[in-house]
Amino acid sequence: MGVKLGMKAKLYVAESAAEGISAFTDELGNVRDVTLNLSTDEADVTTRENDGWHQTLPTLKNCDVTFEMPNDTTRDGYKKIRAAWLGNKTIGLAVLSAAKDDAEAEGIVGDFGITDFSRGEPLADAQSISVTAKLYKFKEWYIKTP
Repeated sequence: MGVKLGMKAKLYVAESAAEGISAFTDELGNVRDVTLNLSTDEADVTTRENDGWHQTLPTLKNCDVTFEMPNDTTRDGYKKIRAAWLGNKTIGLAVLSAAKDDAEAEGIVGDFGITDFSRGEPLADAQSISVTAKLYKFKEWYIKTP
């Protein structure tokens, strides 16, 4: 397909990611501005033999997901995210580029800890919850196969 629109991406939630993508039946559809942050730490392995150039190797990977959702306390997704934050528990998330059954879908699947659950109360706009979820246990990098 080529270019993927952000509105076609999907964020799924489950109690745990232990069973992989099949465990994710609930979509967090009331979210906006989802960002999947992926990075890698690095090790400096510079030696004198490298003619004055730094030598760097990738080490541990990092992953966090940030998103906003309306402050609608009646929604199941809100309740699941809030419960994980309040209880200091992990929650399964699948952050995919498309619906999990779509041929173009790919993304990270794992258990995440909710490290930020902040409520914004702007004067002239709806209240919203800003969420940061950090990877606790990597399950898989899901790629839909035909």
